[in-house]
Amino acid sequence: MSFLPASVRRPRWTRFLRWPVSSLRLYLVAVMVVATVPLTGFALYLLHAQADDARIERQTALYRLVNSLALALEGEIASSADALNLMSHDAALQRGDIAEFQRNLQRWPLARPSWRAVLLAHAQGRVLFSMPEQQAPRRLEPAPGGTLRVTTLHGGSASTLATSIELPVLTANGRYILCALIGAGQWQRILDQASVPPGGFASLVDGDARVIAASRQPERWVGQVVPLERQAQLLSGTAPALASQLKQPLVTMKQVGGTAWWVGAGMTSLKPAWAELATLWSVLAAGLLSLLLGLVLALYVGRRVSGPLRQLARGEASSMTDAIVVREIAALRDALQAADRERSEAMQALQAKADELQVLLQERLALMQREQDARHAAEEASRGKDEFLAMLGHELRNPLSAIAAAVEVINRVEPQHPSAQSARRVIARQTQQLVGLMNELTDMARASAGKIKLARQRLNLGPLVWRTHAALRLAARFQHHALTLQLEDVAVEADAMRIEQVVSNLLTNAAKYTPPDGQISVTLRAVGAQAELVVEDDGVGISPALLPRVFDAFVQGERSAERRQGGLGLGLTLVRRLVELHGGSVQAVSAGSGQGSRFTVRLPALEPLQPPRALRRPLLVVGADEATLPVIEALLEEAPRRVALAPDSTVALACLQRDPALQGALIVTLQADAEEGASPRQWREAAPGARIVAVASDEEAPRWRAAGADAVLPPPLGLQSLREQLAADESLAPVP
Repeated sequence: MSFLPASVRRPRWTRFLRWPVSSLRLYLVAVMVVATVPLTGFALYLLHAQADDARIERQTALYRLVNSLALALEGEIASSADALNLMSHDAALQRGDIAEFQRNLQRWPLARPSWRAVLLAHAQGRVLFSMPEQQAPRRLEPAPGGTLRVTTLHGGSASTLATSIELPVLTANGRYILCALIGAGQWQRILDQASVPPGGFASLVDGDARVIAASRQPERWVGQVVPLERQAQLLSGTAPALASQLKQPLVTMKQVGGTAWWVGAGMTSLKPAWAELATLWSVLAAGLLSLLLGLVLALYVGRRVSGPLRQLARGEASSMTDAIVVREIAALRDALQAADRERSEAMQALQAKADELQVLLQERLALMQREQDARHAAEEASRGKDEFLAMLGHELRNPLSAIAAAVEVINRVEPQHPSAQSARRVIARQTQQLVGLMNELTDMARASAGKIKLARQRLNLGPLVWRTHAALRLAARFQHHALTLQLEDVAVEADAMRIEQVVSNLLTNAAKYTPPDGQISVTLRAVGAQAELVVEDDGVGISPALLPRVFDAFVQGERSAERRQGGLGLGLTLVRRLVELHGGSVQAVSAGSGQGSRFTVRLPALEPLQPPRALRRPLLVVGADEATLPVIEALLEEAPRRVALAPDSTVALACLQRDPALQGALIVTLQADAEEGASPRQWREAAPGARIVAVASDEEAPRWRAAGADAVLPPPLGLQSLREQLAADESLAPVP
């Protein structure tokens, strides 16, 4: 009988929502059942849905694979067609001079690396010549309609299987067929690059259903006449009657545009329905096993929890010495046992407060010290900003004064007067200098704000460093310095324009702070998983006070009397920011003022572009000019070697005396006068193993031979003649 007022009594139907009175073990068992059974059912549903999604995904993957392969094949055919079209516009071919056209082709390699040979035939199919000759078939099929044609696979053995891209050409001497022979291996490489899903295959057949390339067992299928549908059955070993019961199509095909070829992709191993059912039964069994294990664990845990609770209910808290696994029960026991420890805990709390006050006092002193350091740094930054503004005003005043004077000259003389033309050149040159200053400020602002976006691509640092050096040399940045380069092929993933900016800033910085007749060396090599670029000079160096801040903005070294170039002091700051954006690092090292400096840039390297090549005889070029740099660049592409560039013979002699690696160098001098500066005899005394070659006219040749030159070449210096001179006694030259 209830004694509560009627207004606060619960309705009768709420009595069924009350929790029943039961043991803890039973509650734990109920929790395990409620948690496991719905989860198992949901897992079965997800597996079934995942199986359906997998079937759809495999079918979509086949469509994507076929489309991507068709695009790749069409791109290769279009590129070959464009190359043939360019070759058909050769002047010798257009006027009907077949012999001259053949000689033109022999002087150059094949237009595309995928070509096996280039043929020229009459319109009736008779082959006139082939490049190379051993690849020539006897006859071609006449091209119908006068349009580009892609032939079927022809050839007998695996090494001779090839396809042809034939382009009809109309010349002054009649109609011809210009043909590019492409081996079946090229189409196989394109197919190998495709992402074929597991259990799938891809194949390329011509108009006669002859297999050109296959992703699986190409040695078995290439050259055989097997339709794409039949390939799927043969690869999977499935009979046609069973193949029709699979839940998704075996083969997806697409015609390669503009040809009679077909590219197809299919699945050779698909899960049947019984496999999916077996998976569902496995999940169900796992759910039941989990439920059983959960029930056992619930009974065990209930026992471990209910036992201590009974002891606490009987007032046995002081005698409970066993470990209690439930945190709340252990806290209750500890609370009952903590009364006698309150006094000692209070004393410990007071001591902890005293220790905390001591720590706060030390932190306050440290904060005061940091505040003083921050104030000093702010004062230094403010002073650097003022110095930068003064320097910026000075750098802007010089070109603006020159422009104002040139404008005054233009206003006073006639437009065609030589003074007016000179004034216009002054305006153009000083305007370019202002543009450079503004670009430097803009790049620094974007780098500081993190707004520089990198167009990363795979590139070879060796040619990039050479091109940057060559551009600076043509701009007369190294006309008074001896420059030594040792470049290896190192592949990185980077923004080519920004890396050129880094190399240009480092080389320009070295030229600025190196006096005339000084030496600058550039070394590029792979060190472990990194590409290491080292720019070293023997210039004014960096003082120990300036070295830690050399990469900070608005920081410049003292200008010497020899350093007449300007600058805002932002180049090295921009170098560090760009290198860090590429995931690399830059380091500056100097022994002090007057001891030179060395800047090292490290970037993450990719796998090698090609196997490392052995270094060859070093090369020293005296008086290098604009026409010589492309010859040296072409030589470096053949084999890496140490290259030193000296503006005159006196600097060349200093290079030989300072650099032991040039003892066995080939010295190529472009000086016009054999008696100007240091003589070849002095070079030979400094480097007894060197070979001296002069590039001079017939009138100067006897003087050079009398001066001690080993050989005299007629100008201009050519790649073949330089290659021949390097080949002489190449094995006797010391390797740097």
